[in-house]
Amino acid sequence: MKKITSLFLALTMALTLAACGDGSSATPTPAQSAAPDPAKSAAPTETAALPEGYPSQVIDWLVPVAAGAAVDLHVRALDQAVQLGTNTSITNMPGANQTLGITEAYNREGNGYTITSSAFAGLVIQPNTIETEYKLEDFRHIAMLNEPAENIIVARPGSDTATWEGLKAKLESGETVYFTAANAGAVAHMAFLSILEQLGGGNAEFVAYDGTAAAATAVMGGHVDIAILDIGVGANYVKDKTLVNVLTLSDDRSDILPDDVCAGEVGITGMDNFAGFLWIAVKADTPDAIVEYLKEKIYEALAGDAYQEFLTTQNETMTTIHTEEEITARLQEASDMYAHIISEYLK
Repeated sequence: MKKITSLFLALTMALTLAACGDGSSATPTPAQSAAPDPAKSAAPTETAALPEGYPSQVIDWLVPVAAGAAVDLHVRALDQAVQLGTNTSITNMPGANQTLGITEAYNREGNGYTITSSAFAGLVIQPNTIETEYKLEDFRHIAMLNEPAENIIVARPGSDTATWEGLKAKLESGETVYFTAANAGAVAHMAFLSILEQLGGGNAEFVAYDGTAAAATAVMGGHVDIAILDIGVGANYVKDKTLVNVLTLSDDRSDILPDDVCAGEVGITGMDNFAGFLWIAVKADTPDAIVEYLKEKIYEALAGDAYQEFLTTQNETMTTIHTEEEITARLQEASDMYAHIISEYLK
């Protein structure tokens, strides 16, 4: 394998510091949402009755990021739309790449009075990177807050990496390819590591910038060759022709950029595992009846006009209310993929 040198050193340091991401996603299209068939629920067909008096206390939405971050904005919008039968509060507990807040949620009782949230960093990447008190399976992942959003590789128009063929040739030549992403060590960064592995390596070096705008500006200015960006944000640069889409990181072509080649067409697989999303979770030992109650109320709010209108303000859609089983399977597959990348290059 050709060397991938300081790229992995940079990732080793960045994984302990990375933030959760910008959170922008797909284009605003009216959703045709409907609550899933109850038969698809993770709970038994005949669930026990709700504990007497539930809910009788304040339900705390424990958000493991700072106010104003993507997860926080989505939780606050949902909190305004959902009716849980009691008062709710939002507690922001940022720190340690979401680990601090999720650890707090893990250490609370699974009684239905704490709901937490995450992006991939806190519940998927961190447990595969450092020693955490919790694991992915210590929670039930009950509702997505947005649709998964694929990433795209963008480059400066006219550059030698402005096409997939050009980027691949440069990687194969041994010349250094400088790349960046909105957040070091997060989903987009991991996606490019997977691409490098599938290509058999390459001389690539990650350059850290703070956020999507800074990463895109670095590409425009020729400071790096490419950036891996969330399609909801990256497509804006592509459509105004300040950047070009080198490759959409998905198995099939995107509805947002349907004329652009996707990873599946060039033999790069597994990119759908790097389509990030935000979601709601509760502790795994929360009683089934409470989980079913929360899912019913949350699904109704997700499909409602108020939350759908919020999503359009974020350039996002939600055309499907995904079941607990679907979310859990997708997260586990992504976790396995990240565990492989991390163990291959960082252990």
